[in-house]
Amino acid sequence: MIQIITAQCTFQGLDKHNYLKLLPDTGVRSAKRPENWSRTEDHMFTDAALAYLKDLYQGDPAGREISSDAISGKFLIRISNT
Repeated sequence: MIQIITAQCTFQGLDKHNYLKLLPDTGVRSAKRPENWSRTEDHMFTDAALAYLKDLYQGDPAGREISSDAISGKFLIRISNT
């Protein structure tokens, strides 16, 4: 998952840091991990994967906020008047 995110995000117009921050820290030693760590780790990988796939499908949320659709609004007004 980490390799896919780091290699492909740039080509797909996504920010890899949005998904890497959702992944578990691999530097945590096994002695410091709680008993249910594997389940928690699995949930973190699943959350990162779903966020990545959602942004692939819908587009980057930052890009959606910036984009403007002013042309189509004028086009619809012109069509409705004819």
